Amino acid sequence: MSILAIKTKDIAKLLNSNIKDVERKLKGRIFKLGNEKMVSVFTLAKMLNTTPRELLDLLEDFYLGELIAEVEDDEILDYEKALKRYKGR
Repeated sequence: MSILAIKTKDIAKLLNSNIKDVERKLKGRIFKLGNEKMVSVFTLAKMLNTTPRELLDLLEDFYLGELIAEVEDDEILDYEKALKRYKGR
């Protein structure tokens, strides 16, 4: 099941803002899912005067960028080095 909502902390990162300001501006539109404060993608799109599709495209780029940043400094191994490491030599 897909959830069409975004964490308030991610909204703050996306908008280059602080989380308290974001939560104040979204007061009454925030819901909790588990321990996370979330906002509907549709609500956020309306507030940003854009379409949900455009917002989802932006979010896709945002999250992909975060994933790339996580592995950016990882060591890249050629086949031989990877095989040796896999076999434990």
